[in-house]
Amino acid sequence: MWQDLWPNLLAEFIGFIVTTCVTIFGINQLLKWRERRRWNQIKSLVLGRIQASFSRLLGEIAVTLRLQYPAHLISGLNGSLDFVEYARNHLEDFREGMEQMKFPDWLAVDNALQQCLHQIRETTDTYNILLEPDLLTPLFRFEESLSGLSQHFRLSAAEIGDLMPDDKSYLARSLMALLREILDFEDRLMPRGVR
Repeated sequence: MWQDLWPNLLAEFIGFIVTTCVTIFGINQLLKWRERRRWNQIKSLVLGRIQASFSRLLGEIAVTLRLQYPAHLISGLNGSLDFVEYARNHLEDFREGMEQMKFPDWLAVDNALQQCLHQIRETTDTYNILLEPDLLTPLFRFEESLSGLSQHFRLSAAEIGDLMPDDKSYLARSLMALLREILDFEDRLMPRGVR
């Protein structure tokens, strides 16, 4: 009697183990998929906010430089993402305009830098615990770049209320480097469908 029972017990045990493993694996995969979807939604939200901040910054710079841009881009100052592409296609115009900027222009650009810095800090402060290092690291780098550029401008202009030629040149080069950083960030991290 017990000898006939062992094969049935062994079959039941193997069935239990296989069913348990399949169930655990399936539930684990479902939970991973759900979690990934959640993180992707947060990442998309953060990238959208950052992209809007960059577009506003580039739009303000384009307006300050008095660049000729299509009228439909003016919505970029309110969050449209078109100024990023405009800057990508008109880097030389930005560079030439930055070299010709006067002190009042730098005041307007500094204001735009401060606004962008505030928006990026607000975003990173809100979502930093949820973000992966591949996104958080460049955002912290942008904070440093924006802050450093603005601080250099303020220190350079503090004593004389204007900028020395060397300072203007340095700030123009730094602003161009920042613009290229923004475009590189867009290329590396922004999904094609969002742009």
